[in-house]
Amino acid sequence: MSKEIPIVFSSAANSLVGIIHQSELQSNKGVIIVVGGPQTRVGSHRAFVELARFLARNGVNVLRFDYTGAGDSDGKPAHFTEVAKDIDAAVDIFIAKLPQLDSICLWGLCDAASAIALYMNSTSKSEHVERLVLLNPWVNQPHTQAQTFLKFYYLKRIFSRDFWQKLFTGNVALMTSAKEIHSFSKQSQQISATHYVENMLAGLKQFDGKVLIIIAENDLTGQEFCALVAKNKQWRSIMARNTTEIITVESANHTFAQRQWKETINKLSLKLIQT
Repeated sequence: MSKEIPIVFSSAANSLVGIIHQSELQSNKGVIIVVGGPQTRVGSHRAFVELARFLARNGVNVLRFDYTGAGDSDGKPAHFTEVAKDIDAAVDIFIAKLPQLDSICLWGLCDAASAIALYMNSTSKSEHVERLVLLNPWVNQPHTQAQTFLKFYYLKRIFSRDFWQKLFTGNVALMTSAKEIHSFSKQSQQISATHYVENMLAGLKQFDGKVLIIIAENDLTGQEFCALVAKNKQWRSIMARNTTEIITVESANHTFAQRQWKETINKLSLKLIQT
């Protein structure tokens, strides 16, 4: 129940490639899926295609595109902190192709989720963007990374039968592990102010639309975001807004690779867009 239309559009001096999934149902709602970094369209990242088709079947128009230097788009590979202009160009071409659109949701996983938050802090952000879906946002900093490793890797190892079997058979380097734990413990006490994370915070502070943040339970990137929120009062204040919801998908990995996890993501995304 949709048409898939390939498009090429300009951002600065580069040509970007995208696909519009135009729903056959009458709709003024649209979603732009920002695909972060070089990806394949098979395996776990097939989820982007499946999400677009699911939404289009349910009356939501979708544009998914590769930003500068990624996939089929022109240019040298761009860092996710540098693609606000690409997102803005995608919003413009989406509205130009489907002028009935008056409500747009930006959807992104990992560094693409971070790029979206940064876009909301840019001077070019569009007033048509009213919703955000951010999956496992990338907020990597030394102290939060250390906290995440301590809590979700080393703690799990200690309670793992496999760990103790390796220990008793001499296959665990205790001194190496002890040094790693000590190093991460020291890092976890440090305060780090990474500039892009501050700009993400500023972008979300300015945004007064609806935000859905989805975290995979078994993903270090997602858990590092949770560690940041737990330690940072300003991030907690954003999570506490009545326009913001954070949901954890039990047992899921970073790309929500299993069928039931993908279906959960699809339904949660559709629910936010339709409300």
